[in-house]
Amino acid sequence: MRWLLPRRGGEWADFVASDPAEVPLLDAAAPAEIAGWTGEAALAGGARLAVRLAPFHAERPVEVERSEALQARFGLPAGELWRVELSLAAAAGDPGSAPEAVALAGLAVCDTAGPALAPPFAPDAVSALPADPLRALYAAPPGRLAPGATVPAALWGRAPGDGARLLVAEGTIEVALAPAAFSA
Repeated sequence: MRWLLPRRGGEWADFVASDPAEVPLLDAAAPAEIAGWTGEAALAGGARLAVRLAPFHAERPVEVERSEALQARFGLPAGELWRVELSLAAAAGDPGSAPEAVALAGLAVCDTAGPALAPPFAPDAVSALPADPLRALYAAPPGRLAPGATVPAALWGRAPGDGARLLVAEGTIEVALAPAAFSA
């Protein structure tokens, strides 16, 4: 059988396979790893706050295209979309301890050059109905990070550089970030 697969830029790729299971689902140009940032901080009582930060999309052309579309649609400043995952765990070796939840207000990434990333929209930007679904999807996470939970969030801005650190809980918690590679 012959398959036409959509590609970026409105192009189509011709693919021949006898079995539909042989049709590739991912673009062969997708990277095996994504360059990002990771960090961990000790909190009161031995709890640990872990952070993973990476571009929102693994493929650079997709990242640029989606970022340009969001920038044009919402009038955002120059930048790109990033994803961050925050996880809160109890002290190692003490599964009975229950750390306090961490307030997600003030979530941002800074470096030696200043502010780099922040949520593109405040949580209250989606409180009025009808809310734009993209605005709701990329709004700052409301509330608190509960013990044992992982919270994903979208951030907007430039790529972090030297001295990158994540700020959370209105800047009262700071997590130093180091370059890392993640599986795509």
